[in-house]
Parts: sequence; structure tokens; C-alpha cells
Amino acid sequence: MRSNTQMMRLAIGGLVGTLFVTAVMYYGAPYLIGHPLDLAAMLAGFFGVSWTAGVVIHFVDGTFVFPAAYVASVERSLVGPPWVRGGLFGFGLWLLLEAAVMPLAGSGFFSAQAGGAIAALTSLGGHLGYGIILGLIAGTPAATGTIVRRPSEPRRAEEPRHRSRGAA
Repeated sequence: MRSNTQMMRLAIGGLVGTLFVTAVMYYGAPYLIGHPLDLAAMLAGFFGVSWTAGVVIHFVDGTFVFPAAYVASVERSLVGPPWVRGGLFGFGLWLLLEAAVMPLAGSGFFSAQAGGAIAALTSLGGHLGYGIILGLIAGTPAATGTIVRRPSEPRRAEEPRHRSRGAA
């Protein structure tokens, strides 16, 4: 169970990451594909709701739903620093989005009808950034398989006394 502080860091990481991906889609995409990738409009069309409701869905997903998925699926199962695990999570979100969600929303497989490869790569940049930010703010160190003990704790029988210097 995560503490309240950890949960707050998770939500803040999700919010900051969502602000980043939103900025990329609305302000970065026009320089690359000539128009913004309107996430709220896509979600509104997908769910049959207003543009404002699409914005709310986008921010709720990015701030609460995806960070919960990060904790449940990736955070402790991958090795490496938190930003790497977050980046891998962002890549997985992007892959799922482009291969499954975008076709259902009418934008085609890997955004074929929404700007093609450039739109898909812009989305990749945004989602990698989202994941890296989430990992940096909310991530915890990965389990490394090493035994960590306080100096005052007695050595357990299964712990080796000495490591061989030549072993890799």
C-alpha cells in the first residue's frame, strides 16, 4: 500500500505529464503537421460527449487512471531508474493508443487519417515525455535483487560473506 505522500506524488506526476503531452499535441504538432492534434475533440467524438467533457476525460485519465496503471503494471516489474521505467510505460501507452484507440476513434492505424507518420511520431514524443515525467516525479527505485540490511542487523545464513571480485 502506498502512503498518502506517494499517492500525491503519483497524481502530481500524472498531472504534470498530462500538461506536457497536451502542450505537445496542441502547440508542438502544428509546427510538424500543420494543425493541432485535438485530444479533447477526439475523446469527445469517441465517447459522444462535448469538447469540455473530452478535456475532463483527458485530464482524469492522465492524472489518475494512467498513473494507477503505471503502479499496477510497470513500476516494480521493470529494472532501471524510474525515468526509464516511466518512458517504457509511456511507449506502451503510445503503442496501445496508436494501434487500438486511434483506429476506433476514426483516425486510422497509427494516425493514418490524422497526419500519418508525423502525427504518430509527435504523439510518441508526447507519450514518452509523459511517462518519463511520471517516472521522475512518482517513481520509486527498482528492486535490484540485492540484499539490503542495516549494519546493526545480523547476517542471515543465505547471505554470502564475500563477493568474488572477478564474478560478473
